[in-house]
Amino acid sequence: MKTLNFFILLLFFSQAVTAREHYVVEGGNTEIFTTFQRSIFAIDQMLLALPSWYDNSSALGQHSTNNSIVISEGASDNSSAQTNTALLNDNLRSEGQENSLNEIRLERNIFVTAAVGLLLVLLVVIYFYRKTIHLNKIMLLHQSHLEELNNMKDKLLSVIGHDLRGPIARIPAIIDIYEDPNTTPDEKQFILENLKEQTKASLETFDKLLYWGQTLVKGISLHQIDMKPKGYIKEGIDLRKIKAAEKNITITDHTPAELHVYSDPSLFDFIIRNLLANALKYTFQNGTIDIYADTSALKGFTVFSVKDSGIGIDRENISKLFYSLKSQKGTDNEKGHGIGLMLCKEFAVQNGGDIWVESEKGKGATFYFSVKSKA
Repeated sequence: MKTLNFFILLLFFSQAVTAREHYVVEGGNTEIFTTFQRSIFAIDQMLLALPSWYDNSSALGQHSTNNSIVISEGASDNSSAQTNTALLNDNLRSEGQENSLNEIRLERNIFVTAAVGLLLVLLVVIYFYRKTIHLNKIMLLHQSHLEELNNMKDKLLSVIGHDLRGPIARIPAIIDIYEDPNTTPDEKQFILENLKEQTKASLETFDKLLYWGQTLVKGISLHQIDMKPKGYIKEGIDLRKIKAAEKNITITDHTPAELHVYSDPSLFDFIIRNLLANALKYTFQNGTIDIYADTSALKGFTVFSVKDSGIGIDRENISKLFYSLKSQKGTDNEKGHGIGLMLCKEFAVQNGGDIWVESEKGKGATFYFSVKSKA
């Protein structure tokens, strides 16, 4: 009996050693750990029971009964250990999952932060890029405006030096001819008429320069009233009678005598005078100029037209006509400076209307400008 118990003890010891080795090799397997616990517990109980084995058989029976109870308790402890191990593994898995979620959240936060930062940088770059483009456009506009002003300055000096100074410089020579005793009365009359016309032309050029300077510095002063345009048209025609007679051009006013419009009188007078002068300049000998007023062409406006039988205008030059200081010579080599039509455009718009032209090369031209019919 003693020998059998000794062998059983050795068997449990061997089983415990084997279970421990497998536990170490397999990295903490739960089942192997449980086997190891059972073996150690059995060895411990057998060692405690050795004295009673040597005493009597009754004690052996009692020991066997106790051993069964102890083994049952060991099994209960083993079950508890398994439960604790399972809970530990669950906790470890939960901690691992939580760590994985934290890592995912961290990566997501880093990505969102980087995306927002990149978006902000992109917006700043776009803002400054568009601002730079806008500033460049403003600089180009200013540069273009400065070039235009410089061209206007050169044209102004040219007008003052030639168109304005030329007629005035000839006045002393004309007076000397007039005072010459050999000059006949008819020649003196012709000289006086010629002098009068040159003086009026110089005064008109001077008025245009003053108007132009005033619009550039102070803008246009507008004083609109209910007025009759017939008198201003007649006055404009009378100022051009001599020039019209020289070229044998017939000027006919077809506007109604009782027509009323709502306009600034000085602006209307300036426009009609310049359009008549322009028509005379580019109309051939024995040509015609007709002035009309249409109250039904444009609702709320009266459209005036000055039609000539002159040389006409190229389509390429029509779009530039009211914005350029260039002007070609007339049919009798009359000089122009382009200021008149440019001011006509500004005055027509400021007066509440507009100005435009219809023409074909070699078929004359018709200039239109609109004026409010009523306030």
